[in-house]
Amino acid sequence: MCFVSQSLHPIILLPPPSPLHLVF
Repeated sequence: MCFVSQSLHPIILLPPPSPLHLVF
C-alpha cells in the first residue's frame, strides 16, 4: 500500500469502505 502513502489524492478517489484510508 505504498502508493497510498506516496499520494493522498488517490485515497479520496478510492472507495470509502476501506478503513485503511483513514489511517493514512
